Amino acid sequence: CWHKHSTFKQHLRNVWQILSLWEARPEAARAGLCHSVYANSFVNLKLFDADLEEDRARVRSLLGDEAERIILLWCTIDRRAEVVDKLLGRFSSGSQGPEFDESLLKGELEAGLVVGHLRDFGRSMTLDARDVGELLSFEMADACDQNFGWQDDMMGGDYYLDPGPEGQRPGCLWPGASKPGLWMSTVAKMGRLVKACAQVAEKQGRPLGLQSPGYPPGYPPSLNKSRLPPVFEKCSRLLLPSDEKMARDLYWQVACAGDGSLAASKRGAWLEALEEASRLNPFVAEPHILRAQLLLERQGGGLNGGELGAGDALAAREAAEAGLALLCEWGTAWDKRMAWEAWVAWARVIAQRADKGLAWPGSTWGVLNLGLVHK
Repeated sequence: CWHKHSTFKQHLRNVWQILSLWEARPEAARAGLCHSVYANSFVNLKLFDADLEEDRARVRSLLGDEAERIILLWCTIDRRAEVVDKLLGRFSSGSQGPEFDESLLKGELEAGLVVGHLRDFGRSMTLDARDVGELLSFEMADACDQNFGWQDDMMGGDYYLDPGPEGQRPGCLWPGASKPGLWMSTVAKMGRLVKACAQVAEKQGRPLGLQSPGYPPGYPPSLNKSRLPPVFEKCSRLLLPSDEKMARDLYWQVACAGDGSLAASKRGAWLEALEEASRLNPFVAEPHILRAQLLLERQGGGLNGGELGAGDALAAREAAEAGLALLCEWGTAWDKRMAWEAWVAWARVIAQRADKGLAWPGSTWGVLNLGLVHK
């Protein structure tokens, strides 16, 4: 069925892929693959009934006991209200950007985060640090895969700043311009929360992520460190919303600037805009990749591409490799006009061409015949 910018099946697979790349526990990654099978606070796409033991037994037989437990947890609490919004609300605006009292949060996690049941009003559950950390990691993967500019447009500018019924615009035509969404500063905050959860979870002997084989949790401690999502420098950095928006807008101006027929002098301004976009938001790949192509184009070439100046070749290769590294951290595209796999392939082609010192092809057929084949 339809889901945001793709199908729901593809979204589920993408969430699993992202969590797997982030070295989540296999059980948590499988839960991401089937995170809505019991329906949840966001969507009613129920495939199994959590109130029927035979249905739960079927899910356990497919995914394992622990994965089913995690799915049941995610489907029986209001994830956004009870965990995401509640914990994001701990951030305040400091002189250097968002900040929060980490020691206070860790104390609460050590005691257990108490949340309400979604359908059984009056009933509460207590989540330990690993449960909270895995839920937030899933929320990060879920958000970065499915959010793009169309959701922001419907919310009046920012998906995570719901203006209420009067400010919402449900009539926005899908998919709109499909510009990158403004979700990253919020997801960066989630990452900081995940890092705090991981530190508490390690002390409790229940670390996040894949663990060294052959050792039980907690022994020896040096081999049972949590695996954090690699994004935002392993969840250690935040991003100002103003920087995120300015970087997105600079990138979009270049991405939509024209058909390539403008004067070469304009390309210099594009390079500067993309460099500034990467400075403002160093966590996205696509500005680097567009910049790499422009660097290859700068000296032109013949039908098969001429030789490139050493400086441009090095700069183009470094830009393409920087973009490729970030793509591999995320496991999903920021600019969702093309799939993640397509961006990875495009970055690899540019990096290889720059590595060989070849400029951009001088004809359309030369560009269309670009490819990367290992013999």
